[in-house]
Amino acid sequence: MASLEPAAARKVRIPYLDFAEDFIKVIQNGEKKATTRCPGPKDTDVTSDLEAIMVQGWALAVCQAKAFALLAFDRVETRKFADIDDGLAQIEGMTQGAELQSALLRFYPDVSPEDEVVVLHFHLLKTISE
Repeated sequence: MASLEPAAARKVRIPYLDFAEDFIKVIQNGEKKATTRCPGPKDTDVTSDLEAIMVQGWALAVCQAKAFALLAFDRVETRKFADIDDGLAQIEGMTQGAELQSALLRFYPDVSPEDEVVVLHFHLLKTISE
């Protein structure tokens, strides 16, 4: 009979969600409570584990491979890029939808108005400092 490996010995991968450096403080102070991502073929983020995050409901927020926060996800919504509005921008710590669209174009330069984006709403569980 094969022996069962203890749970502690199994390799477990914590889901990561990668952020640019300019979003660290607004996440840590609670101003940013969502992140909008462009999944699929136009996704340029090779670090984040979106599928695992949506299944598990939490993630380690990282920037340049350094953890800065632990996040819990409350809900996920899908909308078209063109439907990004001021309300969503404010949840993301910005003021206008156009500002959020411009920020997203930095990371997803090929996104079009008709492309669907995923909005992950979260709350901060813990700030991680060096």
